[in-house]
Amino acid sequence: MSVANWGTNEVRWLDLYKKTITESYTVIVGADHYRDSIIICDDCAADATITLPDGIYIGQRVVILVKSDVNNKTVTVTPDNGTGSSLTAENDFVEELWSGENWIRIASTET
Repeated sequence: MSVANWGTNEVRWLDLYKKTITESYTVIVGADHYRDSIIICDDCAADATITLPDGIYIGQRVVILVKSDVNNKTVTVTPDNGTGSSLTAENDFVEELWSGENWIRIASTET
């Protein structure tokens, strides 16, 4: 492995793929060596819905973070299987874990 490829390979090994969004989005949960694991909602122009399809392996994690103030807007996380979340403030986040049947919220700023 060359030094130039180290960062790319390290990201694949650690399963860390970051996607920054500004509008509604469907999370990519698996396609060979590409899947979203960190979703950052940055300055969404309107209410946004993040759809979380079923995972592809037990223990798969996805973190969704609101990076900037949403200015009275809501970012709604809607798993195909599991309980949804509403993120309404800067630095709100939710971390979901795929159990093989459902997404389970393992950490969140939501009360």
